[in-house]
Amino acid sequence: TRLASAALPRCSAQLEASPVLLPRVVVVGVSRHEALAGAVNRATAHVGDPPEHRRFRGHITVGRLRRGASPGAVRETLDGLRIDADGPVRWEADEVELVSSVTHASGAVHEVLRTFRLS
Repeated sequence: TRLASAALPRCSAQLEASPVLLPRVVVVGVSRHEALAGAVNRATAHVGDPPEHRRFRGHITVGRLRRGASPGAVRETLDGLRIDADGPVRWEADEVELVSSVTHASGAVHEVLRTFRLS
């Protein structure tokens, strides 16, 4: 409800140059969305649990490590891999999806709960 009534600005999002390995997840960072992220945070500040006190890091998840996988081998594979060899990858964001994400032993399950158009 709060997102539906919030002024959510459009943005020209951009992928970061290289994927990175977080503890068990491979992600590609997304930047140039700070105004949009701030508007979402302000609109939802008092919803649910108290907000986390860490900086929001926009990203696209591209893979998850299975239990027992070697993070070192994944890091070696990612070293030197560049997404932007032909220049920055950018797109105009014109909507935001509210997504439920539940991780099971068999993998993550995502469900789009609602889509919000950006102004």
